[in-house]
Amino acid sequence: MKPCVQLQANDNVANVLEAVIKNDCLSVSGHQSEDSVEALENIRCFHKVALIDIPSGTDVVRDGYVIGRATRAIQRGAWVHVHNLESKRA
Repeated sequence: MKPCVQLQANDNVANVLEAVIKNDCLSVSGHQSEDSVEALENIRCFHKVALIDIPSGTDVVRDGYVIGRATRAIQRGAWVHVHNLESKRA
């Protein structure tokens, strides 16, 4: 298993701590009730993985803060980055 960290209980993403290859099993540490998630695609080190299904238009939360909005549906285990997330900054 490869490690990832959920910083706050309401986070819907976690940061992976090493490069992940599709189908790798990720061990979630922190506040997540689930203890593992399967990677649906390759994810770069320190990038984000979805811990739950995130519908399009839904806030993406990391470290207890909204970091953006999903621009399309993001499946649990998917890479979360600029291709499916837009900033809510002005």
